[in-house]
Amino acid sequence: MGDANSISSNVEYIFHETEHEKKPENAPRIKTKAVPMPLEKKFLDKVAIVTEATEGIGFSIAERLAISGANLVITSSKQETLDGVVKELTTHGVKVFPFFGNVADAQKRKALIDFTFQKFQRIDVIVSNAAVNLPTNAVLQTEETTLNKLWECHFKVHLLLLKAAKVHLQDRSSIVFVSSVAPEQLWGPRGIYNVTKTVVIGLTEALAKELKDLPSNVRVNSIIAGNGQEDNAISKPSEKGNLFEFIPKLFRTKKYKGTKAAEAIDPSVTIAERTLFLASDDALNISGQTYVLPGRPTSRL
Repeated sequence: MGDANSISSNVEYIFHETEHEKKPENAPRIKTKAVPMPLEKKFLDKVAIVTEATEGIGFSIAERLAISGANLVITSSKQETLDGVVKELTTHGVKVFPFFGNVADAQKRKALIDFTFQKFQRIDVIVSNAAVNLPTNAVLQTEETTLNKLWECHFKVHLLLLKAAKVHLQDRSSIVFVSSVAPEQLWGPRGIYNVTKTVVIGLTEALAKELKDLPSNVRVNSIIAGNGQEDNAISKPSEKGNLFEFIPKLFRTKKYKGTKAAEAIDPSVTIAERTLFLASDDALNISGQTYVLPGRPTSRL
């Protein structure tokens, strides 16, 4: 005998399947395109900076912010991609300005903050999405130049970007660092890459404690993508036969973009939604936390 919930669902099913509602057996099937539910305008009139925002995770975050009403400054070290992304994001009725340059450069970093403040006179959200994926060897075989590059991009950029922006942040401003599941995988030829990613966790907690007593009440959190969800897996051509990487790329094509299938299978969308939660007023009491998203087998909550 079924429980109350199953009985209730059966009754509801029978109720809706009355004779006048049934379609003829030979009725043609209607193809429909599933459209994502509109997001609330939680970021209306707010200003957000998203670094490396023209593809993968960065683009998904910028797109979600635009849909939610945020005006944007997006950065990229690839000039050719900026204009098209700006044009796409402005279709959501917000102001979007491109900034070309690598925020690892001190002058570009300062110029980005000055540019944003000049355009909007405020900064409410910063999503620091910088990352670099260099060929690495075993930890003890790592070249110093490689170590310096990884350290600069995975630690210094996050810290120095916030330091440059601090004077312009608003009350309840939010900072989100985007990292990866690498801290859960401190082994193999990518060991030194993974080690440099772990510092984001400590940096997040240290900065949150330092900023919590300021009148501006700035929050700092980070988000860790699950295994297989990083940009190097989902925004670049996949290896032949690698189904886990091919499917997300397929569902970002024009044919499928915006469908429920694409929303469900593209992990960058999930990461973007969690990032927006941490950046929004829904998370006013959350700071110094690292939000770990589950992914393929080796990641965990």
